[in-house]
Amino acid sequence: SLGIVYAIPTPKGVSVPKSHRAAMSAPPDIQRRWRGAQLVEFRNHMRFPTFGPPLRREHFAPGPPLRCIWVFHVKADGTFRARIVMMGQFMVRGLHYGKTFAPTPSATVVKVFVAITAREKRKWVEFDVRGAFLTQKLPADTPVDIILPPGFNDTEPGSPDDVSDGLRRRCFRAIP
Repeated sequence: SLGIVYAIPTPKGVSVPKSHRAAMSAPPDIQRRWRGAQLVEFRNHMRFPTFGPPLRREHFAPGPPLRCIWVFHVKADGTFRARIVMMGQFMVRGLHYGKTFAPTPSATVVKVFVAITAREKRKWVEFDVRGAFLTQKLPADTPVDIILPPGFNDTEPGSPDDVSDGLRRRCFRAIP
């Protein structure tokens, strides 16, 4: 392994929220930045059609829908990021997925890339690929229904309407 670990501190005065509710109860200037990060994520999902419109009960996939949550992060350059993440710990093999696949490079590929970069005396530049996971289509023979987090829906988690027919959607692409 590379054995390199970097701890990137959060910019002063900004606490990373653990939930949508915490992000929306931040001071107004910070709240706007978190909402802006959520809108960027929403646009990525619309661009790649990750999920469909709300489903009617007769179109539900077998089994319970998978819930999604917001994960917030502040990058080293001060950029606010919000991601929708599927609560995969509730997935059932054969019901929600058939096989697993993650489009990531192996450790050997990373080592070779670092070695070539060093040998050529080139600069290593970090960049962000927005929506990288959203390009992987899910197999049509394994339908997965999701419930999007607050910010996409009109109800808050835990409310009686929280799992109503209007909140359940079909997922078409991979969500981390």
